[in-house]
Amino acid sequence: MKKVAKWVVILSLSIFGLFVFARVHAQVSLNMIEVGFCNDNQKSNELDLVTKAWKKLPICVEFTNISTSPITINVEFLDSVITADAYKDRACNAWDRPKVYFGNHMLPYTGDIKIPPQKTIQKEYPIKYPIGFSWLSHGCLAYYLVWWDVPSDMFTVRFRTVKYLDVLVSDSEAIQAINISQKPTIQKKENEYVVSLWIINTGNIDEKVHVISTLSNVLWFTQEFIFDAILSSDTWTTFTSPSFILPIYGWPFLLSTKIFYTPQFNFNIDNTKRTSDIYVWGTKNIKNIFFVWSRQFGLIIVIIFLLIGSVIKIVHKKNKYPQSFSKLLPTSR
Repeated sequence: MKKVAKWVVILSLSIFGLFVFARVHAQVSLNMIEVGFCNDNQKSNELDLVTKAWKKLPICVEFTNISTSPITINVEFLDSVITADAYKDRACNAWDRPKVYFGNHMLPYTGDIKIPPQKTIQKEYPIKYPIGFSWLSHGCLAYYLVWWDVPSDMFTVRFRTVKYLDVLVSDSEAIQAINISQKPTIQKKENEYVVSLWIINTGNIDEKVHVISTLSNVLWFTQEFIFDAILSSDTWTTFTSPSFILPIYGWPFLLSTKIFYTPQFNFNIDNTKRTSDIYVWGTKNIKNIFFVWSRQFGLIIVIIFLLIGSVIKIVHKKNKYPQSFSKLLPTSR
């Protein structure tokens, strides 16, 4: 009985030692591989994409071997899930689990990749969703060293690293269309003023808008207003500035407005909202000139008084010049 227990302990320690050795060695080797997504020539560790059903979408992946030895890895696209524990972390499905929501839509690809030392290899893996599929698809890219599976009679240990992907699939094209009012207004509010302008989203996706408006004139007056909002598709909103004081002098005012906008997609698997990076921010600019007549009349009156004063001064000087000049003439004897 003691002999059996001894062999059980030895076998257990052997399996444990093999597990630890394989884990350490595999981890060190996997650290020699750098993997990142490269869609739109922008490298990233996570990837958000938008596509239409039935349209082939390439997933660009870049593999770099930073070691001095050739390495062979295997890649596999799997479904992404939420762990069934208190942490609710994002995780990659097991390699032997059915690929239902993401992996089964990948078009055929080759898993093994041989990467020479100090070299980078770029691969494209296409995915294509069926007609009628219109939802968020969550997946992950798993990669591992093909010769570091640890077999046993009971299980196979596979050490891998993963990257996460999210794809928003739609039956229609995503359209960004933001328009700014061509005729913003400056309105008097008691003894102060407010600027109002409207923005409309005529596209079919929600947009986050960031508006910067600057009111100024050539006499060094400047007032800046900043507006932020999320506009649902096919809706509009009016932005009204806080009240402010215009200078006592008039002069035409220039309102320069710049709007930045980016689409809002709910890519996150836990249904929290985050901004997509798949589109660069769009921008639009508009400029308007305003004559605030309550100030313009004051300016006109000041200009009239200045002109009248100048005319009086010139006339007065002309009347003095003949008398002064006559004193310089020689007197006759």
